[in-house]
Amino acid sequence: TAFVTSTGALLTCGRGLKGALGLGSEANELRPRVVEGLPAIAAVSAGYAHTLAVSREGEMYSWGAGTDGRLGHGSEANEL
Repeated sequence: TAFVTSTGALLTCGRGLKGALGLGSEANELRPRVVEGLPAIAAVSAGYAHTLAVSREGEMYSWGAGTDGRLGHGSEANEL
């Protein structure tokens, strides 16, 4: 699960499979935690095991399961 606050902070919680929460591990989180190191976020979409976020400046960020190139990084590597 992913939330964006009115100030653009991104918080995630739930299943951390393949690093989908963007918190640097595969641990599950029972409460929302801030995803560090991102600029102000405008939009977010959470998939089964990956997450994509777009900053207010239009930059795209993605992490989690890289299967089938779903992160757009040019590989199938998982990104924590």
